[in-house]
Amino acid sequence: MTPLLTCAILTLVSTTPKLAVVSTTPKEWLDPRLDTVDREAIEEMISFAMPAFNEDVEWVIEEDTTPPAWDDYLGKVLVIQTWTNQTASGRVAPFASQKIINNLENNEDVAIVAIHTPHGANKARGFANKRALAMPLAIDNSGLTSNYLGVYIDPVSIVIDKNGAVRHIGLRTRGLSKAIVSLLAEEYDPDREVEPFVPKRKPKEVTFAYPVFSDNFGKATNMQGREAPKFEVGEWISEPVSVENKVRVVEFWATWCPPCRATIPHLNKLAAHFGDKVAFVGVSGETVEKVTSFQVNTPMDYGVAIDADKKMQTAIACRAIPLAMVISSDNTVRWQGNPSRLTESISEQVIKADSGDTEMVDRGRWKPKKQNQKQ
Repeated sequence: MTPLLTCAILTLVSTTPKLAVVSTTPKEWLDPRLDTVDREAIEEMISFAMPAFNEDVEWVIEEDTTPPAWDDYLGKVLVIQTWTNQTASGRVAPFASQKIINNLENNEDVAIVAIHTPHGANKARGFANKRALAMPLAIDNSGLTSNYLGVYIDPVSIVIDKNGAVRHIGLRTRGLSKAIVSLLAEEYDPDREVEPFVPKRKPKEVTFAYPVFSDNFGKATNMQGREAPKFEVGEWISEPVSVENKVRVVEFWATWCPPCRATIPHLNKLAAHFGDKVAFVGVSGETVEKVTSFQVNTPMDYGVAIDADKKMQTAIACRAIPLAMVISSDNTVRWQGNPSRLTESISEQVIKADSGDTEMVDRGRWKPKKQNQKQ
């Protein structure tokens, strides 16, 4: 795709009566990973028409084409997919949604538009070109558009019916497919105009929430929301790390395990980023000699210990490594899964929720930048 960057405001203009559409999304269609604060904000748009983009939005589209307007999609089911190139789930989101559409038997009346949030917006165009993103892409540089929609870092799918009304938001893969099929079965009424969305939410103070539980918690007992096993190691390879009354990441690994070895640089970065805020400890069931020899060529810049008896692993019935648990200071497991999936944002959420921090939440959580000031 040869991109052309332009700016535009999308609007719908009509003199016909405005009608609201009520829609209920089945619970099984919803993605449980979407932050509750974001879901509540975005759900306010259900039954209304999508709002206009702020004027600083940049479009990456085919050369010699104009940015799309919402009325271009009337008569079609439209999927709006928000994303960011800065997270694993964000990088996958637009391609996963496009694949769902491609796999539908009747997809001629389905369209998709991607919106990149301010998180990594300065790298969005390069990423889209490299990965050949084959859909119109709007890059939100300031955060004003994302705030208006109520979206934050988590990728969100917004499904709009043929008449231009938002019907479903925040869907898992299977839910998105079912939502599209259900809306394709509805008729388009060219005489119907949907009520424009006008946000009415007032700012409120909320306590930071712990991250949504991972649905990929590994081959072990799902300990999320439960008391963590007693912290026990046999011998420290590194200097001893105090985990008492601290947020900590405990990872089970081994030198013979390729995925474990591949995760070490990622954990090094996380440990460096959080410093004393989070205690990182890698626990191996091998010998001191084996781990020490391994570390000669592979630096591990966080706590490393051995536990030949694998007491903690046994306590959670861990059958495959690597596996990590993020544990809050009250000894509750707040996240569990492959350490490669552990992001800065997940760890940051645990830290803030653990400390009882609060924030004033308006519609959307971006701090808007001045026009053309990119992140």
